[in-house]
Parts: sequence; structure tokens; C-alpha cells
Amino acid sequence: MKKRLALLLPLLALPASAQVAAAPDDLPALAKAIDATPDDPKSYEAYGTKALNLGKLDEGIAKLKIGVARVADFGSAYYLLAYAYRKKQVWADAADYYRRCIALKQKENESYFGLGQSLAGLGDKRGALAALKHYVAQEKRPTAQKFVDQANQLIAQLEPPTVSPAELRAEADKLRNEKKFEEAAAAYRKAIEADKGNLSLYNDLGNVFFALKRYDDAAAAFKGATDRDPHFALGWYNLAHAYRRGERRSQAVEAYMHYTKLKPDDPDPYYGLGQTLKALGDAQGAVSAFRKYVEMEKRPEEQKWVEKARQELSALELTLRPAPPPPEPSGKVIDEK
Repeated sequence: MKKRLALLLPLLALPASAQVAAAPDDLPALAKAIDATPDDPKSYEAYGTKALNLGKLDEGIAKLKIGVARVADFGSAYYLLAYAYRKKQVWADAADYYRRCIALKQKENESYFGLGQSLAGLGDKRGALAALKHYVAQEKRPTAQKFVDQANQLIAQLEPPTVSPAELRAEADKLRNEKKFEEAAAAYRKAIEADKGNLSLYNDLGNVFFALKRYDDAAAAFKGATDRDPHFALGWYNLAHAYRRGERRSQAVEAYMHYTKLKPDDPDPYYGLGQTLKALGDAQGAVSAFRKYVEMEKRPEEQKWVEKARQELSALELTLRPAPPPPEPSGKVIDEK
């Protein structure tokens, strides 16, 4: 069962014109008035108002429903029914009758207040907020200030302060630095939801999944960035790396090639491309990639990778050399008898 928020739902009081003394119980006399004039809306309104003030909600509802069946567009009865159902916490019926009041402009703004409370009771936070904010914006009467205060209290319960994208990212970065990678991944997802155009967030999420060795998830995160900006070079490089580590080699080759078009002067992708083509069995393609890497890489701190590339080249070139022809037989061949 869906858990709902425990909300304070104050009741909007009946209008002063509808408040009558709770005693004596003259409902029987009011019921006789309805029987005598079954099409008179005032008879139903008087009975319903008296019943609600006496706390006899079911009796009031029963008569009022007869009234709205007999009298077209019976706005005041709709309002009393909405109040009764809300007091009984029958939220759906209360909301329905408040909407009818709004459509008929029967105590329209008060009906927005009641509708907001009813929708909150149903768990419809978005609808409740819209109704309550409408009420607060429209209600200017000093005598209604206590109800405005109640509406604002309920709004505060339904709408906790939002956290900015920067704060969400700071939390994600903190978790990542603490090597709490699962929690960091969830935090980066929240940050992305709040700031979907921030490509570096996708990159950070992918790096967290890399640390968890969840290479398919890492690839999905990096692809989220490249889908949004096909010119995001770093996303393509990391996507290629994730595909390669996840043994999705053909896709890795495509991503590496896309990166080289965006960054033609960067030697880095050619090393990974060589390794990927080698794993695919494309020795000639791997040789070309490793040669390109050795030719381009001039940074002193990267020379260990250059040496490894040379070793890969030596091994691959041996496989590409044609096999020597078999030696000519020496001496005469003696037929076997």
C-alpha cells in the first residue's frame, strides 16, 4: 500500500450564514419542509447546514444529494457536500464537489482551499499545491488571514525546500572522494535529473561506474553525454574505453574513430584502438593504429606506453610476415619398393 504523508488538514469553516445553533435538534421539522416543497433549494440548504453543524454528516449528505438531483446547478449544496465529505475524509468525493463549485463559481476561492486539502489527503501533491497556491494568491480579505496561514503551512509540508543542482553535485563529489561509489552513483543521477544539460555530470557518473567495474552502466552514462552533444570529445573517448573494457569491441572502434575526427592531434585513442583491433583479430588494422600512436606520441611522461606499443608492433609484425617457402629436398628420391 502506498504510504502517504501525514499532513495537517485544517477544515475551512462553514460560512457565517450557514452556521446555526446546534440545539435544539429541529432536523425533523426541516425534513418536513423538504417534503412539503421538494423543489425548493432553500429547504435542502437549511437542512444540510443544520445537520452539518450538529455533526450529523450522513443525514446531511443524504438530503443534500437528493437536492442536487432535483435542483440543477445547486452550487450551495455542492459546497455543503464538499465540506461534509472533507470532514469525513472521503477525499475523492470532497474534491469532486469542490471542482463543481469552482466550475459554477460558488464560493470559488474558498473551494480552491478545500480542493487543495482534499487532494493532499488523496496524495496528489502537485494538484494540492496548485490549488492551495491559487487560493493564497487570490485571498485578500483580512478576515480570511487564518485560512491563508493554514494554506501556507500545508504548502510548506507538501513542498520542502529544493536542493540546488550545485548542492547535489557537491554531495555526489564528496561521496565519490570517499570511495562510496554506489551512493555517489545515486547522487550523480539526482544531480543529472536536476541539471540534464550538464555533460560533465554524465562523465562523472560514468567514471563512478568504471570504479565499480560496471562497464555497461559506464557506457550508458557516457553515451548520455554524447547523445546530448555529439561534439563532446571527452565523452566519446570515455565511451570507447568503456566499450573496450566491456568487450563491446566493434562499438569501441566506432567510438574511437569518432573521437579521432574531433581530436585529430591527440595520440591517445590510437593506443586503445590498436588494442581493440588486435582483440578483434584485425592485425593489420592494429599495426596501423600502433604505428600512428608511436609516431604521434612525444610527451616524455607517456613514453612507457610508446614502448609497450612498440612491443605490440613487433609481435604483430611477426604474424604478418609471409611464411618462408619449404626447403628444396636434397638428394634423390628413392621410390619405396
